[in-house]
Amino acid sequence: MNQGYDSAGDSHSRAKFDHMSSTACILEDSMNALDSIVSPTSTSQIGDADHYFNLGLTLASAKGVSKNFTKAFEAYMIAAQMQHKDAQREVGLCYLKGLGVQADPALGIKWLRSSADQGSVQAMRDLGMCYQHGRGVESDSSAALELYARAANAGYALAQFDLGYCYYNGIGVAASASQAVYWFERSAEQGIAEAQASLAHCLRKGIGIARDPMKAIAWYEAAAKQGLRVAQYTLACIYFSGEGVEPNIKRAVKYLTRAANGKYAKAQRDLGLCYQKGYGVPKSLDKALMFFLDAAAQNYSLAQFDLGYWYQNGIGVRQNFSEAVRWYRAAAEQGLANAQHNLGYCYENGLGVEQNSKAALEWYAAAAAQGFPNSELAIGLRYEVGRDLPQSFALARQYYQRALDHGHAEAAEAIRRIDRIQTDESTKNHTEAL
Repeated sequence: MNQGYDSAGDSHSRAKFDHMSSTACILEDSMNALDSIVSPTSTSQIGDADHYFNLGLTLASAKGVSKNFTKAFEAYMIAAQMQHKDAQREVGLCYLKGLGVQADPALGIKWLRSSADQGSVQAMRDLGMCYQHGRGVESDSSAALELYARAANAGYALAQFDLGYCYYNGIGVAASASQAVYWFERSAEQGIAEAQASLAHCLRKGIGIARDPMKAIAWYEAAAKQGLRVAQYTLACIYFSGEGVEPNIKRAVKYLTRAANGKYAKAQRDLGLCYQKGYGVPKSLDKALMFFLDAAAQNYSLAQFDLGYWYQNGIGVRQNFSEAVRWYRAAAEQGLANAQHNLGYCYENGLGVEQNSKAALEWYAAAAAQGFPNSELAIGLRYEVGRDLPQSFALARQYYQRALDHGHAEAAEAIRRIDRIQTDESTKNHTEAL
């Protein structure tokens, strides 16, 4: 969900004052008039509330030295005290964000509530977000839902998306896929990209509505045209796999490239894989490395693992175990099991780091806890031979069985070996007892 605040200056009220066409002298005159005002005492002194609201917008959005949030706040406050609902909202946002005034969330809530009480749907949504996320008020999902609903029923597209999101995830209300779809559709029809993608997801998966792959693609494309990266990435996945359509590698790469150029980490990593393998694009390890690095810089663990593997094996780069360890660790600390295993392997063998069997075991255990078969096999071997762990054929067999269940072919032979050992041990003990 979009958790930002959209400015009233982006609403219809902004159209009343074309600040882009204002001249520098008009702005200077307005600021001089603002300086002469101590407090709003009469309509004749204050002038039109719209004027001061628009002046605040101009000062807040001006470029260079003309931008002045303090003066913008003063202008908003004058209009707000004259009951200008959009100005009240801007004052509330200024207090919440500390723009032009010392941040004071409680005052921010007060002014947002005044604006909402006058019918500002934007302020209703802002208040809803404050209640949902506990900003300036105690978190209250039910109150957030009520505010979203007020704005949504008044036709505010962003609040309609928020309300759909709440129904989809059961926030402040019992989850209802059909209600989520209803509100996603209302918002999507007004052009909200996130709602278009959410509706597409429901159509793609048959959630709250009959599954319809072609309608899903149409809504994903609508969102993708607006630059929504997750929609572009999803379309790439659909066209790669041929989900509901004929596979189209060219179209898939087109959408993947758009998402990657938009700094979407998953797309950057996948496009890197395409360049690594020459899949849909000319093979280029240099470009693959570039996209892996871009995704890794965003802390995307799969790309960090890829870089670790490349440095460990000298793929597209000079082999460098220290760099491999650095990238494996970055991914491992985020919980990526194969990175945890490979980091354990580096510790076990002293590759790029001082050899440390205890650290190796800790990373193997972390990966094994996630069902990573290579680590399960490694721990099983330690129990079998009694290295770093007390010898236990029974526990060794348990870990070997887990590795086999998770697809490790070598685990079957390890189990047979343990069974032979235990059989021989049993026979020996029986003979000694006789």
